[in-house]
Amino acid sequence: MLNRIALCCGIALCCRPAWASDLTRARPSPTLHNPNPTDQSELFPVDRLVSDNTFAIRLQEPSDQSGDEEDDAIATDRPDFTKSSSNIPVGRLQIESGYTFTYDRNGGERLNGHSLPETLLRYGYTETIELRLGWNYLVEESRHGRVGFRDSSDGAADLYVAVGLALSKQCGWWPESKINIQGTLPTGADAFSAEKVNAGFNLLYGWDVSDFLTMGASTGINTVTEAGDDFVQFHQSWTIGYNLTEKLGAYTEWFGIYTTDAASTAPENYFDGGFTYKITDDLQLDIRAGVGLNSHAHDFFTGAGFAIRF
Repeated sequence: MLNRIALCCGIALCCRPAWASDLTRARPSPTLHNPNPTDQSELFPVDRLVSDNTFAIRLQEPSDQSGDEEDDAIATDRPDFTKSSSNIPVGRLQIESGYTFTYDRNGGERLNGHSLPETLLRYGYTETIELRLGWNYLVEESRHGRVGFRDSSDGAADLYVAVGLALSKQCGWWPESKINIQGTLPTGADAFSAEKVNAGFNLLYGWDVSDFLTMGASTGINTVTEAGDDFVQFHQSWTIGYNLTEKLGAYTEWFGIYTTDAASTAPENYFDGGFTYKITDDLQLDIRAGVGLNSHAHDFFTGAGFAIRF
């Protein structure tokens, strides 16, 4: 019995949450439509989907090397649906932005969607707290028939606000984890605004498997409003990142968006992939493309963007 207690205590000390050391200190008192307007996995679907293959987590034990966290290469939420499981360094401001084109054909109707600038501001407030603010502009065009009439709508999406809380560092196979507590404020255009506050969370977790391979996933639940109806939206994703060179990365990913209490909204499943290129430790470019895996998902989306850290 004593041996078991000692073993459990050892595991607890190794895998304690990142915020555990703060408990004794005073601490300062979150496209198509909805998971992530700029944090695209929570407030918009496809034409608002974005993140990177960097998870800042390692299967090996932390090294004893002394170095400033700010010297690490930039880790972004772009370009995949799964967000980064690590906060940005304290006192640093990171700007992520991009453009996404979405295409869907349903019978005789074709839909084109444009999402830009997909702006996400991230600020490292403390080691465990990241402040997040997002804004986006949407354009949707629909055509009926081969030469039929075209309907279009455009306008700003609702403002996205969130707080990212670091939960744990990686300890063996125990993942690095983070939760974004988030919501949208009714600031958007009539065509895209929920006209009320919606809220939810996105739980992020990931592993560095080797110098070449990383894995990450996200699980989120958000309240959303469409056409005056309120319902709950759930999403799940899994991404694999590949460090091709010191600067060039790639990823492949699956994600799904599911709803409850929404008779007209069916599950959507997607597969996508893309590349990232770090020009410097503080500047990254990205491209991506994806396809819908079922009839209710949008047929195709593609996009490009960048992230810069100050």
